[in-house]
Amino acid sequence: MRKLTERQEKLYRFLQRRESSKRRFHRNDIVAATGYTLKTVDTYLRKMLVGSRVTVVARDIYKTIGMLQMAPPEFGRLMTQSKVPSGFSGWKARIEDLAALGVQKHHQGLVYLALRDLATKYQLIRLRTKT
Repeated sequence: MRKLTERQEKLYRFLQRRESSKRRFHRNDIVAATGYTLKTVDTYLRKMLVGSRVTVVARDIYKTIGMLQMAPPEFGRLMTQSKVPSGFSGWKARIEDLAALGVQKHHQGLVYLALRDLATKYQLIRLRTKT
């Protein structure tokens, strides 16, 4: 499972705290809490956060929705600019993140069934049938 960078972790915690306290925030609050530049914060808000976990309340004023239920691996995927993994380790990390999230939410059986069904669907494995 891919770990969040230090700044991603700070942003994740900041957004969770703001949702928990039901407090709105300015984009400069993110800069102060994370160390990201204002340009980076604007990019993250525009491309990754607004519309998924953040809503615009007024000009440069935001609030979070759904951050308390979001696990760190899911937030890491949201914040990744490259959405298509490259190479074995990239694909494995993406699949592992999803599996870990399912296990964290106590859906081990569903994770197993989904992986098995996908492997069968794309003919990655052949299931043995009883004769």
